[in-house]
Amino acid sequence: SDAMLRYFRDSERDGWLWSCNLNGETLDFNKDLYGHAFVIFGLAHAAEVTGREDLKQAAFDTWEIVRSRFRDARGGFAGKFTRTFAPAPHTPSQNPIMHLFEALLMLNTLDDSGLVRQDGEKVADFILNRLRRKSDGILPELFDTDWRELSAENGGRIDIGHAFEWSYLLSRAVECGWPQDYLKPAERFLE
Repeated sequence: SDAMLRYFRDSERDGWLWSCNLNGETLDFNKDLYGHAFVIFGLAHAAEVTGREDLKQAAFDTWEIVRSRFRDARGGFAGKFTRTFAPAPHTPSQNPIMHLFEALLMLNTLDDSGLVRQDGEKVADFILNRLRRKSDGILPELFDTDWRELSAENGGRIDIGHAFEWSYLLSRAVECGWPQDYLKPAERFLE
């Protein structure tokens, strides 16, 4: 966690840089939702295990960056930005949002306010009520910038592995006291 804080945190412009080499020199200055989700996830786990307040604070600070910089006007999250948080080309995907939900489940264990849970439920609601197909309950992988499913001709697909991950994460959320109605879509994802 110390190497991550030292080499990947963008102390000049906020957020986390995508990659660096073994010497700690930045290779890719982009800011990616997928990476930020795993920063939250990793820091929250490390804070829980070590009891280090600096790691806990960094996890919450990262969530605040995601909330304020990555959220889009349609209730989803932009997947990629430049170092200065200017939009970067990408194909919207449910995958980084899934890992953000996973990270919020972990961060919630460190939160006494209930705000992380509220935010996590909004993430789940976006996936279940906006992105999941109403006709068959299947969750597509890729979308256009208005969060409409991409057709197969345009690169759209279904990722079975991600359906299994969502099933687990929604079930885990219920075990943590989140809404029971997550179990029905979790079961459908397994089907």
